[in-house]
Amino acid sequence: MVSYKMPYPTKLRQRAVNTYLTEKGSRTIEEVAGHFNISSRTLRRWLGWFREGGEGNLERARRPHTKSEFDFEVEKKVVQLKEKNPWLTLLRTQKILKRMGLEVSTRRIWSIWRRFGLSGFIKGELFLENYVNNIAPSKETLLGLK
Repeated sequence: MVSYKMPYPTKLRQRAVNTYLTEKGSRTIEEVAGHFNISSRTLRRWLGWFREGGEGNLERARRPHTKSEFDFEVEKKVVQLKEKNPWLTLLRTQKILKRMGLEVSTRRIWSIWRRFGLSGFIKGELFLENYVNNIAPSKETLLGLK
């Protein structure tokens, strides 16, 4: 599923930019942005687009990000490495991938591991009582000394 925020209409962009440019001395970016119910950061971005290419440049729209073939290959390699060696660390995985010619951040590796259930634990399910039964008893416990 691809989701993205619908872009603002071009007319709104043009009106906001023109309003700011005509009232530059009397109103701040924050005031103009507030008038059009947009963030000042958005208005600054539109002003940058306008300075780069004029009003026609305000017609650009954000496109949804679709995963490329490269993304699937990276995920496949990360999952294969972790499945072959469950004790592999993030940094070690990153180094191996780098030797393969793939630049992948540790954050991305962790995200892939979590998505495929390879991260080792699930947040909220790491309780001591879940693991106490799996710990081998000590000699003292077996002999009744503790």
